[in-house]
Amino acid sequence: MAWMRANPPTEPTNPHDAFAVEIQDGSAKLGYVPGFCNRHVNRLLVDSVPIACEVERFDPQSPPWEAVAVRVHMHQPLTTAFRAA
Repeated sequence: MAWMRANPPTEPTNPHDAFAVEIQDGSAKLGYVPGFCNRHVNRLLVDSVPIACEVERFDPQSPPWEAVAVRVHMHQPLTTAFRAA
């Protein structure tokens, strides 16, 4: 499972997208979260919500914004009321 991070969380100097979110697998950069949903993912990261992504497709020959198809998962701890006994 690859991890997403915004480094820095927002990139106001990014010439293409101030809400860019990089997708990494270890230290390898796979690409970026697509622009149509990166504002939401960026907000989760800025708010320190632990999220991960499952890579469904990777094409290193494609442009970075089209190279990766992912499924995003939020990792929320269960509250005491919902934990198994």
